[in-house]
Amino acid sequence: MKFKITNDVLTVKSDSGSTYTINRTGCSCVGFGWRGKCKHFTEAKEQGWVYKLPLINKFVGFKKTQFIIESRKDAIRQWLKKKRIKVRESIVNKIESIMTAKTSMKEILACVRN
Repeated sequence: MKFKITNDVLTVKSDSGSTYTINRTGCSCVGFGWRGKCKHFTEAKEQGWVYKLPLINKFVGFKKTQFIIESRKDAIRQWLKKKRIKVRESIVNKIESIMTAKTSMKEILACVRN
């Protein structure tokens, strides 16, 4: 992976050729949106790139940031398309609002069908 800092923003070009942005709390990739971790962010931390970014917030709480919410919504849209389900923002918002680390795929599909 290739990392680069421009205007206080860290970007990474993944092995697949996709480009993502990384900040001190996360990555813009789909995997981070779903799981809250990814190889891009992990590698950036291990190589010390994350610590070269400016400190925006000294403490990060447990609440979801807008960055995490938007990343999850992007992942949800991609997942709906893959399942050939019509993507509507009302569905995306509903799924994101009930989504937690322990939410099963059955619960999400039930939400989509309602």
